[in-house]
Amino acid sequence: MTNSYDLDTLRADLDREFKPMTINVGGDEVVLRNLMRLGKKDRDAVTAALKDVQDLQDDTQDPEVLGKLESAVMTILSIVPADGKGKKLVSAVDGDLALALKLLERWSEATQSGEAQHSPA
Repeated sequence: MTNSYDLDTLRADLDREFKPMTINVGGDEVVLRNLMRLGKKDRDAVTAALKDVQDLQDDTQDPEVLGKLESAVMTILSIVPADGKGKKLVSAVDGDLALALKLLERWSEATQSGEAQHSPA
């Protein structure tokens, strides 16, 4: 018996395990990938921007902070979409920070991984 695998099959398995979030943008589906499915460079950039969002969300009265918060959120929304659709998503959000934050919240909830399936009991 051989242990033979196909990368496309493994990717499909991972798509089920690390489910992306799909959002309709002007009749086009935009797939927001799970953080674990991003390449290292993109994952590092999104992780840094997520940290900035967490650090900045408490002081939304300061215009400078709001600008930094918007920049961090738009960075995330420009990176996580598959197939190069980040610009389309950011354009559709059109600078609406409340909408961008809600979308980020939904993405975070939808793509959170559960407890590892093969963790020891």
